[in-house]
Formats: sequence, C-alpha cells, structure tokens
Amino acid sequence: LELPQSILDKIYYAETALSDQIVSSDTVVLEFAEYGKTLIVRNRMSPDSFVQLSMLLAYYRLYGKIVCQYEPVLTKSFYHGRTEAMRTATEYAAAFCKTWCDPSATA
Repeated sequence: LELPQSILDKIYYAETALSDQIVSSDTVVLEFAEYGKTLIVRNRMSPDSFVQLSMLLAYYRLYGKIVCQYEPVLTKSFYHGRTEAMRTATEYAAAFCKTWCDPSATA
C-alpha cells in the first residue's frame, strides 16, 4: 500500500509527539566535542545565533513547523537600557529551515 507523503509526514509527527510524551520526564545530557565556539566565530557567526538557529532547525525537523522563540537582548549600553525580548523566528530563519530539510535543495 503506497501512502501519500502528506500522510507519512502526519504519522511521523504523531510518532514524535508520542515519543515526547513518553520521555517527558527523562533528562539526557549530550556533550558535543566535534567543534565549538572557535569554529563558529572563525566563520563569522555569532555563537548565540548559531545555537538559536540550531534549536529552531531541530524543532522544525521534529515537528514540521516554525514556532516563536524569544531571545533576551541587553540594551543597557543605551540610555535607560534594559533587557528586551527579540524574536529569532524570522522569515529568513524559516526559509533556512525549509531549505535545510528539503532533499532537493542545492543551496
């Protein structure tokens, strides 16, 4: 039986949601030692932005949708500066996630 891709996607996302419910009380620590801040900075990227986009991409790969994310931004160097919230889920970030996950994408 050949199922349409849209049905296969829904099955995948339902399985992901069920898995989340099953392991919702588990805590796992992953230490990634392949590269770190030096590589990211050397390639002229912000480590914080790298992590934010990584989390957005991971969520998109698991659930197939872009969600709102907030990042605290310090504005204390400005007159009456304080901490503000910035949205990191921009249209460019969404395009990045969709392109990254598209097996036919070339760029």
